[in-house]
Amino acid sequence: MTHGMIDRWSSYLRASMFLVVFSPLAAVWASLGLEAPDSTLPGPYAVTEAEYRFEAGVDPDVLADVPTEVWAAVYRPASLGGKPRPLILFLHGNHATCGQGANPRQDDGCEYTDTGTCPDGSVVVPNHLGYAYLAKNLASWGYVVASINANRGITCGSGNDDDFGLNLARGRLVLKHLRMWSEWSRSGGAPASLGVGNAGFVGRIDMGSVGLMGHSRGGEGVRAALNLFNDAGSAWPRVIPRLQIKAIFEIGAVDGQTSRVLDADGVAWNQLLPMCDGDVSGLEGRYPYERMLMKKGERPEAQKSLQMVWGANHNFFNTEWQESDSDSCYELTAIFPAAPGSVEQQRVALASLPAFFRGQLGTPQEASFNQVFNPLIPLPKVLSATTRVERDFSVSPSFEESHSLEEFDRAKGISSAGLPHVLRNLTTMHLSLPGGGRAAKLEWKSSPKGASFETAWAAGRLGRDFGEYRVLEFRVGRTTNMGASAPPTVFSVELIDASGNASKAVRTSDFAEIVGPAHQFAHTLQTIRIPLAAFSGVDLGQVSSLRLSFDPDTEGSLHLANVRLARSFGRGALDAPWAPGRLESARRVPAPRRYPGIARRARPPVRHGFAKNRVVGLRRVSGPGESRREPVVEIELESDAKFPVRDDLIVLKVGRRKVLRSRYVSGSGLRRMIFTVREKEFRAMGQGESMSVEYDSGARETWSFGGLDKRALK
Repeated sequence: MTHGMIDRWSSYLRASMFLVVFSPLAAVWASLGLEAPDSTLPGPYAVTEAEYRFEAGVDPDVLADVPTEVWAAVYRPASLGGKPRPLILFLHGNHATCGQGANPRQDDGCEYTDTGTCPDGSVVVPNHLGYAYLAKNLASWGYVVASINANRGITCGSGNDDDFGLNLARGRLVLKHLRMWSEWSRSGGAPASLGVGNAGFVGRIDMGSVGLMGHSRGGEGVRAALNLFNDAGSAWPRVIPRLQIKAIFEIGAVDGQTSRVLDADGVAWNQLLPMCDGDVSGLEGRYPYERMLMKKGERPEAQKSLQMVWGANHNFFNTEWQESDSDSCYELTAIFPAAPGSVEQQRVALASLPAFFRGQLGTPQEASFNQVFNPLIPLPKVLSATTRVERDFSVSPSFEESHSLEEFDRAKGISSAGLPHVLRNLTTMHLSLPGGGRAAKLEWKSSPKGASFETAWAAGRLGRDFGEYRVLEFRVGRTTNMGASAPPTVFSVELIDASGNASKAVRTSDFAEIVGPAHQFAHTLQTIRIPLAAFSGVDLGQVSSLRLSFDPDTEGSLHLANVRLARSFGRGALDAPWAPGRLESARRVPAPRRYPGIARRARPPVRHGFAKNRVVGLRRVSGPGESRREPVVEIELESDAKFPVRDDLIVLKVGRRKVLRSRYVSGSGLRRMIFTVREKEFRAMGQGESMSVEYDSGARETWSFGGLDKRALK
């Protein structure tokens, strides 16, 4: 047996022994300083930067009637020797494509989208260069990274009825790039601008180990690429042979901007959610997680996770997006200034994205980096000292990995097993989570006797054998009934066996700190994972129920969801001694710096009144694209207040109807927009119905245009 094998077995035995004598470990792990690894440090390889860019044109593989272009910045190890390199593609989100000035640059035009040029005095916004700090880090560890520029025809472009946000088009653009990389790796043909020669990538790119990153609309875009490739009858596998997309990382992603439901089945997936997002303010990026968590038949099994970053805005994970999308944080300390960027947010991304891909791609994979996403393991100090990051996590939702105990999918007061909940000084209601799944809302008032909630999965003297499982996990989050500044919520967890014996009570504070809520509208949850070995004094071969007990003289309100068992601690959890001890307390972490002018509470919505807004055109035209035979109506609107280019969909509301298809008028400085509606839908609108423009996830900013005058139609 080698020394390395002895060390690994010793580590495993130490971890197993710690589980057996579990109780006092919180202080032990804290004193040892054990934590997830830090991925912010640069690697051993020198990094080379280059670019490829081909002439724009109409490409049916991407968009059938609008010019697009294949353009990307490439970051790679200076030497491509050794094993084939994993390939990672980055995709930015929706933004203006022309800007002026500097520090911060004001991005206020979309002319490049339509014409391929910007007005005099403006520059093309290099949206794709905003992730160079991440790409260089990965390249220094041996990865090849291509960051795609999607400006022409897509970014700030006009959607269609099946693809309002052009995210299916973004997915096809990603696959177009992957097709080229596949050809370069098999038969050569790399452009001279990449500096490797015609055959420099032949045999040097591992198309079986590919990762994708998407920010905002780019997040749904990379999910679209995965789904379009995997579709039955898809032509893409034929032209990209041996492609295996294994990992997807998203930042503040949108969801539901196409006619399809797009998930990341069978691949490792992480969503980084900025909790002060002023663009995708509904935090829709968590919806795919909720949906995927309910898919018990996932093949192959793959880790799913969410990171909820307190105090972060939407834009500043991209260094080229230099104006803040958010002017406020709900009861949180902002880690971003007004402009032009945030070092703290870059640090969060560096401690997360490279860790994710290093844990999932390459040979060998560095499995210990998966600890960054696993709530069993304390966060690396580089993260916990920057801001609070909460984690939602599943090794895999597959029934091969996890077993459901309580999903709150029955009527109020009834467990998933059809047995009544046992409540003491506590009330419950069942509710649906956005995106999918169910939860219970638990509320309790202060009482000298405390409060408790018990759910059962076996009646009488029956029980369930937990022998093949290692972890009890559930998801929990405080409701908006509680303020983010309220003291942490702590409760005890007990397992009850068929003989009525209760286990030793395990305190949630040994595994997570329950504070918040961090968002005034979104129901965000975090996963608490507790090793079953912590529940001493009970027969784990016949467990019948779970009890949560809240301390006397406390009150609170929680959402509780997805009570499950897991067969494993998670990939990489035993590669180094892992910690079932107390996570870093936010109260012991230095408070993130507060910037002047950043409000603690959300400001009132901004409403642009009638005096500033005008209807400048109402006309019937031929339908676009495949609907050319069906007339459409264009409603052209103008405002003295700009319509900002965001990743959230901008919509026209006419009465109760929403018009989702829109485009900016070139040369208007973002002050004119055209909304397109089918003529039959226009006829259904009522004369005089109120018209307003707003963003789809909420009325944070609204432009009012008075009543619809259908008599003006030309």
